[in-house]
Amino acid sequence: MAVYPFYTEVSSTTRSSSVGVGCRAKNGSMTTKIYQRENGEITTPYEVKQFTAENTETGKISLTTRIYFQGMCIHEHTTDYW
Repeated sequence: MAVYPFYTEVSSTTRSSSVGVGCRAKNGSMTTKIYQRENGEITTPYEVKQFTAENTETGKISLTTRIYFQGMCIHEHTTDYW
């Protein structure tokens, strides 16, 4: 499987196969919104934002994933690209 810097895979009981999407560019970004109904209204309780950043001194690229709940960042995870 080609993972690129970021890759998201979704499976569902109503589909025969999973669906995947990724960001191919090493300096790219990706946002995933998770929708659900709340009292009949469509809401977006969660958002996952993924982006890269280059350290100008070392040239190293870091990858960051942030998870938001109702607009507030509740978790952040950063790794080196290589």
